Amino acid sequence: MGQAAAPQKVAEAAARAVGEGARVDELDREDGDAVAWEADVVAADGREHTVLLDAASQVLEVRFED
Repeated sequence: MGQAAAPQKVAEAAARAVGEGARVDELDREDGDAVAWEADVVAADGREHTVLLDAASQVLEVRFED
């Protein structure tokens, strides 16, 4: 099993998944088996997204919020 990523690395991966100019508003640790982190990310255009990541900061899913 891989080593857990630091919160800063997780936040950077979440922002990259949304696109250039995106910023992480909130980063929460999750208790799930696959999902270790949930990030609330605001894109450069102001739209909000939820990004799910594993413990190694690999993006599992990007959800576009309406």
